[in-house]
Amino acid sequence: MEASNELAFRRLELINEYVKLFKQLEAYLTSSRFGISKAKHLNGYTSVALPNEDSDEMASSIKVQTTKNKVELISDKDSEEDDAKTKPQFRPFGILEPSCAKQARKDIKRSIEIACDLATIQLELFKVEHDLVDSMKKLNVDEKS
Repeated sequence: MEASNELAFRRLELINEYVKLFKQLEAYLTSSRFGISKAKHLNGYTSVALPNEDSDEMASSIKVQTTKNKVELISDKDSEEDDAKTKPQFRPFGILEPSCAKQARKDIKRSIEIACDLATIQLELFKVEHDLVDSMKKLNVDEKS
């Protein structure tokens, strides 16, 4: 019974942490959308366009690694430097982008980090819920005996 209570309490803690992080994610995404809209307004809507680069040459600028217990961003400095030299970066506002676009880019990067944290919490929450169900089944079997 005590193990079930501990698991239920741990589940509530994880849900609370998940909701807090989800609110942060929403705030960062709202901020980034506002920054992109502001940059479009400052540069003019017609000057903002996708780069003329071939999509085959584009590469991801952020990589995520998943393990059995965790989802995390990969930050390998050597591969980032090689990618920066060989692959074009997505710059819809040009090289001299407005500060609000730079802030939006930072907000998006932070959003991805939070999304990784959310996925990690979700993995742990699934495990706790599975253990809680097993514990409840065991209690029901013990009570019937």
